[in-house]
Amino acid sequence: MNFLNQRVKYCCYCINLKLSAIILGVVNICFNIYELNTAIKYGIIDFHFLQVDAVELKPFVCASFFISILSNVLWLWGIFDEKPMIMLPEIMLSLVFVFFFGFYVTIYLILLAPSGEGWEIYGWYIVIFNLIVGVLMITYVFYHFWVVRFSLYQSMREAIAVRNEGTIMQNLYSV
Repeated sequence: MNFLNQRVKYCCYCINLKLSAIILGVVNICFNIYELNTAIKYGIIDFHFLQVDAVELKPFVCASFFISILSNVLWLWGIFDEKPMIMLPEIMLSLVFVFFFGFYVTIYLILLAPSGEGWEIYGWYIVIFNLIVGVLMITYVFYHFWVVRFSLYQSMREAIAVRNEGTIMQNLYSV
């Protein structure tokens, strides 16, 4: 089974794809604006499990948040104007994020988790439990949201192709 060709008709089994994609876009824009504000104001990026002093990385961090905000604005624009090619940057960026998140958190748990409290008592059980429960479940949620986005993109592309085919056939018969 090819995991990049998954399709769904609803998000979370009950929400329309278009509505859920709009909600995902708006939530991502709000989150990125908040994180951009935090990075500019305090120079700290909060990864919820690791705080990084971002003074020397501030230009790169700000640029990444601007790129993410721009791709989400393009995403919403593509939804409202029914132009799937405009939605493509967010599809690619969110797929990269899914892979990056899974890889980064796995490396974090393997390299940095052994220095935490309780390591002497529980050892590798903590790392394995966090890896299985935390990384796999959260990565699956991000992957599911990517599948929702990709499904909307594919369905819009197919609807436009059918519409264009109907127009071509109509023009052929009118000649």
